[in-house]
Amino acid sequence: MKNFNELDAINLQFFADNEGATTPTTNSDPQTQQPTTPSVDYEQEYKKQAMEIERLKNAISKTNSENAEYKRKELEKMSDEEKKAKELQDLIDSKTKIEAELQEMKLEKEIYAKGFTDDECAKLKKSGVSVNAISCFADILKARIEENTKNVKATLIKDTTPVEKLGKGTTENPMSDFAKFQKEEQAKMQPKEVKF
Repeated sequence: MKNFNELDAINLQFFADNEGATTPTTNSDPQTQQPTTPSVDYEQEYKKQAMEIERLKNAISKTNSENAEYKRKELEKMSDEEKKAKELQDLIDSKTKIEAELQEMKLEKEIYAKGFTDDECAKLKKSGVSVNAISCFADILKARIEENTKNVKATLIKDTTPVEKLGKGTTENPMSDFAKFQKEEQAKMQPKEVKF
């Protein structure tokens, strides 16, 4: 238990509010003392971050301009045949890229047309399946689902026992059981002839 003199040394203002607060000054064990939190100047921190972002933007801009300058110098050094070959290669690369994008769009259209979800679409696109394979696969799945549906319906119809009719039905007697009951009750209620 702490002694009263140690507690007396604690600045009670520290517990009242944070303004003008100081850390408790005791000569006791340093493990029991509470560490102070450093104050953060958010405006200064924001300015540092803004300066860092600006520095990175400038570095990227400088790198891009150096890259463009390098390509320009490379083109100046090339002969006419090399320039034409490079232009042809660039055109071939762009054509290949456009064809790949077109194939991906066709694949996505086919996948969604066949009723697949977004997650399934992403998985199928990632697997690199062709448009024809998707169409064929979807048709096979559709046929299997229809066959399974028919089988389930047939099984349910086969396994269901027919419900017994209430009463005997109309095959034996054209009069229903209720009509018979009514006739019997009416016969009971008619007055009998009284003989004197």
